[in-house]
Amino acid sequence: SSSSQKKMEPSRREDGNHDLRKGVHIDRFSPYIAALEPSYNFLKTEDIKPRTCAEIDVAALLENTKHIISVASEYGNETMAVIKSDAYGHGAVIVARLLNKYRGINFFGIATLTEALELRAGGLTDVRILVLGPVDHSELSICAAAHIEVALESTDMVDVLLEWGTNTQKANPTFFENVENHLKVHAELNTGMNRVGLCSFDSSTETHGKKNPTAPSSTNSGGGGFESVSSIFDQPPPDMNHNQEEEEVKLPSPCSSYETENNILLSSLSMTGTGAKPPRLSTNNYTNHYSFRSGGGNSMKSPSSFNNNDSVNSTTSLNSGGSVNGSTNSVNGFVLAEVKDTVMSIGRLAREGANVGIKFEGICTHMCDAESRSDYTMRQLGRLKQVVKGLRQADIEIPCIHVANSEALLSRIIDKKQWRRIVGTSKSYCRIGGALYGLRRFKELVPVLTLKAQVRYVGLCEEGMTVGYDRTWIAPRDCLVATLSIGFGDGYTRRFSNNGEVGVLNMMFPIAGTICMDMTMVDLGPSDGPGAAVKVGDYVTLYGLGGHSLAKTSKHIRTCQSDLCCHLSRRIARRYVNIPDEVDQSIFKLYGPGTTQYDGYCM
Repeated sequence: SSSSQKKMEPSRREDGNHDLRKGVHIDRFSPYIAALEPSYNFLKTEDIKPRTCAEIDVAALLENTKHIISVASEYGNETMAVIKSDAYGHGAVIVARLLNKYRGINFFGIATLTEALELRAGGLTDVRILVLGPVDHSELSICAAAHIEVALESTDMVDVLLEWGTNTQKANPTFFENVENHLKVHAELNTGMNRVGLCSFDSSTETHGKKNPTAPSSTNSGGGGFESVSSIFDQPPPDMNHNQEEEEVKLPSPCSSYETENNILLSSLSMTGTGAKPPRLSTNNYTNHYSFRSGGGNSMKSPSSFNNNDSVNSTTSLNSGGSVNGSTNSVNGFVLAEVKDTVMSIGRLAREGANVGIKFEGICTHMCDAESRSDYTMRQLGRLKQVVKGLRQADIEIPCIHVANSEALLSRIIDKKQWRRIVGTSKSYCRIGGALYGLRRFKELVPVLTLKAQVRYVGLCEEGMTVGYDRTWIAPRDCLVATLSIGFGDGYTRRFSNNGEVGVLNMMFPIAGTICMDMTMVDLGPSDGPGAAVKVGDYVTLYGLGGHSLAKTSKHIRTCQSDLCCHLSRRIARRYVNIPDEVDQSIFKLYGPGTTQYDGYCM
């Protein structure tokens, strides 16, 4: 009855489910407001209620990182924290400071030079920073000056780097006298991701879209063989330690009985229950030229390396700075033809670069299919092993090796003894991104981010009236419609149009109509129903604590959790909550010490 629904209202409002959690609030527009203070000195930024906000659970972030470091140590790995795309939407500078001070992480991976410079400007002057993506030659000087490490992704880039080093030395003879100014370079190998990287395999050893093909036997003829999976990793990986089914938030939907053909609600959204993982796209849906590598059996070569004489002579020796010689195209049991150019290029960079301010820092590759625990991950590791063996045969020191991502590490898919055998005396890192923020499927991880938006308007919509652009939602009854202050301009995708739900006061309500740039409408149900308890000024949960989990929400629109987090725009304030007592509040200052910019923070 309506009287019983009204009795429920006080308890729902008192539990704080409709408000923001207490924490440190970072609004990226605060510096601009502060700049107005001479004229508007009465302004207090802490009094401004944010229209939308991402709550970042600091304790969860630190606990996730603690678990990751523990697993990494089992393999003898240190942890590189990947904080690209503003730490997956969680705030790169604040996250880096927290992980550096309270978890001892001093190596960070980002995607762009500007992301690296943001960390330096944020006071992170003593940590290592690696740009994981390709860099342009115009960025090299500032990378060296700011002590930012870069990746070598092609043989052509060796010439670019050496030319830059030579020209820099001529223009500024004293610059490289300080070894800190030497440009550190990590050679990235293409072992199967086929995105960027130095060649490490022949395409005749590829699977061409097959998930678990029979591995071809090793051969020393034709340049097409590779060391078999079983000979590289003869021990089966241990069972994964994660939940097979995610435990979902189950909240009542007061509108579930009102489904019509014009109003897509909870029952038709399949937002309750666990649901099956969407099937992988069949390779039959793609044309053949997307599935096959081209060019004489050689995989992902740089354009300049193609010529009419592309085959490898059986008497080829590594004589460009290396010490490997052989009468066949096989060295120590692996096929030299497929890694010859890569080993020679890295050897040239290591030896010639040392004279012009360039330091070869190590090698890395990226696992493209670790989640499925397929044999392909073992193939990739086998290809990495071939290059490692070639470099060591050429007496090229490998300072560090980094391979495992979140999935590869936490699923423990790699055998520990075999991994240490590959690493040898080199230092090893794992590159961990999504798992830091609880964006991976392991039960030990806790989601860090909750997205909230404020209700700015509640109106009555009569039966038959339409809502929003293109009139895609028709009211099936007289109902209340709430307008939230979030839209696709904030990073809340239009894919949720008529196809999503939000949580408030321990209830779930469906999105009504098309997501606008700055606003989203929600069907609260009848005016005498429980949805009437929702008021202007309340905060609703788009995903996270108080609504559907981010994992469930992303699965619903068939994307990954990182996709949703990384789209959050700068209009969304970050609010750091659940902060352990030992965390120093100065961590949350907007800018680092020594800057002339606004240096305030507010609760």
